[in-house]
Amino acid sequence: MKRILVISIFTALCLQPLVADDLSDVDKVTRDTVGAVLESLRDQSSDYETRFDQFKQIIDPVFDFDRMGKQALGKTRWSRFKADQKREYLLLFGDLLRQTYFEKMSLFSNVAVESLAPIRVKSHVPLPMIAVSKSERQGMLYKLYSKNGQWKVWDVEVQEVSIVKSYKAQYRQFLTSRSVEDLLKKMRASVGK
Repeated sequence: MKRILVISIFTALCLQPLVADDLSDVDKVTRDTVGAVLESLRDQSSDYETRFDQFKQIIDPVFDFDRMGKQALGKTRWSRFKADQKREYLLLFGDLLRQTYFEKMSLFSNVAVESLAPIRVKSHVPLPMIAVSKSERQGMLYKLYSKNGQWKVWDVEVQEVSIVKSYKAQYRQFLTSRSVEDLLKKMRASVGK
């Protein structure tokens, strides 16, 4: 019995640093990504297209656009899409989300951003951040999960508004009276395709 207790305590002590390192990785990935995004947005020497291309290069390895797109639809609506519609939807959604996030982050380009401690909630890790300007503090929340050993963002809340939930509400309303093809047509127009 004592042996089991000793092994349990030893195991718990050995695994604890792994969890802490895991959470510090979340903090580092998010801070580095947000920092690089804000730095690229502050560079006004480049034109819009160049800044947007830099922005995409920074966020694409970290954001899981496919997961975000599926969550924005929900399982029921996702199952209504044909295979080719799913592929196109995910591409369009990624483009649309990049534009939305670019616009949201442009609002914070001239502020300092502080990260708070990440907290593990089941298999996800929300990481709160605060954008601090001279006159106010705005909250942001990055929601991450581990995918193939890398931390991926699956949602972002800016000023307590979830980007994924916003799209989900729009798509739910749209698809109650319109078709999947109508949604794709609208998305194509939104991203200029």
